[in-house]
Formats: sequence, C-alpha cells, structure tokens
Amino acid sequence: MTSKPRVLLVHPNMNPPSGAGCVAAWAAQALQDDFALDIFSWTPARFDEINRFYGTTLDARRIKNFFPPAPLRGLFPLDLDPWRAQPTAMMMRYGKWIRKRYDRTLALWNEIDLGAPCLQYVHYPYRSRMERREKELRRRSPLLGFLYRNRPWRIISGFSWERMKQNITFVNSDWTGHCFTESYGAPTQTLYPPVSWSAPRVAWTERENGFVCIGRLSAEKKYQDIIAILADARARGHALHLHIIGALRDARMDSAYYQRVHALVQEHNAWVTLHENIARHELEQLVAQQRYGIHAYRQEHFGIAPAEMVRGGCIVFVPNDGGQVEIVGNEPHLRYDSHADAVEKIVRVMEDARAQDDLRNALAARAELFSPERFVRELRGQVEKGS
Repeated sequence: MTSKPRVLLVHPNMNPPSGAGCVAAWAAQALQDDFALDIFSWTPARFDEINRFYGTTLDARRIKNFFPPAPLRGLFPLDLDPWRAQPTAMMMRYGKWIRKRYDRTLALWNEIDLGAPCLQYVHYPYRSRMERREKELRRRSPLLGFLYRNRPWRIISGFSWERMKQNITFVNSDWTGHCFTESYGAPTQTLYPPVSWSAPRVAWTERENGFVCIGRLSAEKKYQDIIAILADARARGHALHLHIIGALRDARMDSAYYQRVHALVQEHNAWVTLHENIARHELEQLVAQQRYGIHAYRQEHFGIAPAEMVRGGCIVFVPNDGGQVEIVGNEPHLRYDSHADAVEKIVRVMEDARAQDDLRNALAARAELFSPERFVRELRGQVEKGS
C-alpha cells in the first residue's frame, strides 16, 4: 500500500480568534484526509475550540500536533514586547532541522525561511520593513549593517531574505500581493481566506433593519467609530440597531480597550448589544437576521469579518483602503473615507430600495470567492503539485 505524502504545516497559533488562525485551520482541513499531516505550532492547538469557532471538522486523531516544551514556551510571556520575534525565530530554526522528513512544507505566518522553498501564506509582508532598514544601515555603515543583521532573532532563525523569496507565496488579497511584490520583487498568488457559512439565507424582507460588526475586542477594530457613525445615522431618522460580535484575545494588550467597549455598549444599550464568545452557529444566525454590516479597521489587509458579513447576505460598509475593498468588489457606495462619508452613504443606501437590490446581487456574486470549498480546492491543488 502506498503511504500518504507527509506534510508539515508550521503556524504559531491556530487557536481563535484570528484571521490567520482561520487560514491555518482550513489549510489543515484541506490536507487531513489525503496527506499525513503534522502541525508544528508554538501554542498547542485546541481542536474542539478551533472547530467550534472556524467551522472546520479537524480530527485530532488524524493530526499530529507538536510544539516546544512548556518551560521554553513559558519564558517568552516574561518579555513585555507584544511583537517579540523570538518564538517565530525558534520555529524557523526547528523547521530547518525537521523539514527533510516531509514531502511538502507549508508556513502560514507571513515571510518564512525554512531552509528550502516551501509554500508560504502572507497576510502582510511585515518583515519588509526590516529588510529596508538593513539595506539602509549597510549603506551608511558596514558595522551598523552587520550589527542589525545579527540581532538575536536573525541568529536564532538563520533567516535569509533570498531563500524566503524562493517560496511559493500565497497572499490574502491583491492589495497585500502588491505590497509584497513592491517590497521584494517576487510574484504572488491571491487566495482569499476561507469563510465557513452554513446558515440558511434569510429573505431581505424578513431581516431586521440592523447592523452587525464582528472581530476581536481590540483597539484597531475601532468599535467607538462604528457606534458614533451609526448614532449619527440614527439621528437622521433611522431606527437602526447594532450587534457587536467579539471576543477578547490578549488580556495584556487589550484589557483597557475591552473595558472601553463595555462602557460604550452600556451607554448606548437601547440600541447596541455585545455578544461575546458565541458559537459559530449563533454568529451565523445573528448575522443572517440583519440587513447591514459595517467594519472600521483601517488598512485591513483582507478582513475576515466583512467577508463573513458578505457571506451572510449583508450589505457591508468598509473603509476605503486596504484589501477589504476587494471584498465588496470596490463598490463606491460601500467604501467610506471619513465619518461623515460613512453616515451619508449608509443613509443613502437605507433610503433606496433599488440600490439595496443592486448591491445585494453584486455582493452575492462576490461571496463565492471566499468560500472554504474554493480555498480548499486551490490550496490542495498547489500542495499536490509540490511545495
């Protein structure tokens, strides 16, 4: 009997809530049946929670998840820098040691060097700023360039920009792909993240005249802006309401903002409701019952949340920047540049039934681009070709 090809999937933390975790979970879903799959993570994967949150059906009996020992993992929370690079650097070093045991290797956390070409999924080319800084310092002083190049994370990881550029690179949006190619001169393929959806479509006439927004309860999501925008729309005569669906991910980083969101919800509790840590089927049912969605994260590289709302049949308003404009098909009626612009466009759409029909049809045609079936098919096809 022919054994299944062995695949190594490298990702620091698949646990929710995280758009990157969603991509990693569905990549595992794509591979668990036809490949012998090992997942190397910094944080142990909680498969029941992952399935509940992302809509996957990962089987822990068929997947080997291994990770650094607890004492080593316990050292790094002592470092108060939330952007510390050492855990990822150690994963790259260990990946170099073990990758020869596998037929295929995937790295799903931005620019990665595992010692030989692999398939990498880039959410945003964060390390490009380091490369630019390194080149700038080398021009100014060979000594400064040497010291910058030999910082701890580089020594630990053995990272090479040139090896990284040889990877097959998937990106989460055309916008991210442009950023990557502009930074590194290397090609990319856009593979939109997967958005699981199983709730039945609710007719427009049966939906509430409400808004929904989704995401972790952290400052970049700008829930205060969403509430302010919709408060002004209400002042224009629209008795709308808002459902915030969220979860706290990192108490060290986000606790102050978490308390601020709670205070805002209490202040506006006549029309704003917060739903914390709800199950996937509850999220889908709630979204499917609302007519509209709104997002406020600026320069979002893709945006799982607006894609979820589009999959749920909502008309979704997004900031006019980043990869999120691709989710709404670059529709000008749904892209806002400012607070006032958002209020004006929301009111205009809410008062125009024909515009609502046109926008719903356009977004329904976009929704298939974000389906798990498309993601699984394209990712598995690339892995079968070799990576």
